[in-house]
Amino acid sequence: MTKLTAAIRELIKGYPAVKILPVHWGEMDKTGSISNVLLLRYFETGRISYFEQVMKPFMNEQDYKGFLDGKGKGPIVKSITMHYRNLAKYPDHIVLATTVDNIGKDRFIQRCRMVSLEREVVVADAESIIVSYDHGKKQKITIPQEWIDAFNKGNSST
Repeated sequence: MTKLTAAIRELIKGYPAVKILPVHWGEMDKTGSISNVLLLRYFETGRISYFEQVMKPFMNEQDYKGFLDGKGKGPIVKSITMHYRNLAKYPDHIVLATTVDNIGKDRFIQRCRMVSLEREVVVADAESIIVSYDHGKKQKITIPQEWIDAFNKGNSST
């Protein structure tokens, strides 16, 4: 893994899941920066990376599989908000740092900070409201205690 500078570590402090993605030439729009639509895709990658790095180690294998494959109890994105801070350009890498907070009865907030590895600036901050959902019953549910325990254990590692 690429070593993160002290400046970047400070920018992503409090975010337990970290993933680094390269910026590809074809991801730029005609302004010469990464398309805003692609930044939403990066957020999606950060969201799944959080589940892999933070949730998976604390869940049994069958529940985790159901968590992501849409057949058991799992997360559904209710809304996404993104605040664009600085342009991201090729060549660069984007550090995706993701966390969960504001855990409620049936939903939580997932936050992702995207940082330029080379320029050491925040490119975008995104957050989504995630609702816990039972795909079999086709209805929202109270967040399972197993998820809450995983959030707490994973987030306490930062």
